[in-house]
Amino acid sequence: LTESIQKEIEEKIAKDPEIFTDQSYLGDLNARMTEKHSFLMVTKDGKLIYIGNDETASSLEREISDYAEINDSDSWGNYLDKNTEHLIKQREFELADGSRIAVYLVTNVVDVIPEVKSLITEMFFSSVLILFITGGMLTAWVYRSILWPIGKLQEATKQIRDGNLDFTLDVEDDDEIGQLCQNFEEMRIRLKESTEEKIQYDKESKELISNISHDLKTPITAIKGYVEGIQDGIANTPEKQRHYLDIIYNKSLVMEKLVRNMSDFSEYELGRMQYHFEYVDMSPFLRDLGEEYQEDARQNGMTFSSQIPQGRYIVTADRGKLKRVLDNLISNAVKYGRPGGAIALSAEEYEKGLVIQVSDNGKGIS
Repeated sequence: LTESIQKEIEEKIAKDPEIFTDQSYLGDLNARMTEKHSFLMVTKDGKLIYIGNDETASSLEREISDYAEINDSDSWGNYLDKNTEHLIKQREFELADGSRIAVYLVTNVVDVIPEVKSLITEMFFSSVLILFITGGMLTAWVYRSILWPIGKLQEATKQIRDGNLDFTLDVEDDDEIGQLCQNFEEMRIRLKESTEEKIQYDKESKELISNISHDLKTPITAIKGYVEGIQDGIANTPEKQRHYLDIIYNKSLVMEKLVRNMSDFSEYELGRMQYHFEYVDMSPFLRDLGEEYQEDARQNGMTFSSQIPQGRYIVTADRGKLKRVLDNLISNAVKYGRPGGAIALSAEEYEKGLVIQVSDNGKGIS
């Protein structure tokens, strides 16, 4: 309470010690100390020259001489009176004329205790309020940074569990939980893409099986019709019978090809596709196929041309499966092309191999 007063007294002792005999200055100093539940006492050569509180003067005046004998150094001494009601701070110094001044700062402990209790009470309630505010801020931070993202993550998990992938997990935080949510969002996107690819693949597989089944009906119907014609005696000459048998044989080849395609597709689906690689000279291989495809196109009212480079181009390939791929491309061009359309087979040298291209009326498939 009186620390600032002590510093001021030390400054005055160093600069103007005579001022402690000035009653007006001592009165002003005492007035400021009264606000701090304290008062001022000053003695000169052991005689009291100023006291700021007359009520306690008689009891303290008998004790200050004892304090003067105890503390004869140029420093502050701290004492309690006999009744422990006052805390006394003492400072002695010497004036220029050799007289000795003693300054006493007396604080009434009994008056201070209620303020100390009030201060402690205020500090307690302030601490409780700070704890509540801090707890509330921590709760809000935990909810915003942890519980809220986890809640959105839980909701996203339920959406995926129910098969719904058309949503977005928006978490902008860049902490560990935010990164977890971002990784979960990337997983959802990839899972959605994979699901869409699977749906598209299943659709294409069903369409392929449906197309092959439909394609099988045509040769089967034709074979059935020609067999019935033979049975009913429509083919009543050896020439007609031979012609009917040739058609039946050709239709059976078409069926065999379609069944082989279905078998290859099933093996591919089951991951059991086997390849038999060998060295193949592509120029004669493609020229032989070109002659075969030319006849197929001619029979369907279409034209076929091929441009195969000269020279030897040895590649490693499965001859049968490569032929089957080209057969499928050409047969689709023939099947879905219009009479008078043009089909072309070409090959161009590319680095250490060939690029084979099949085109139908200008639309190429490599």
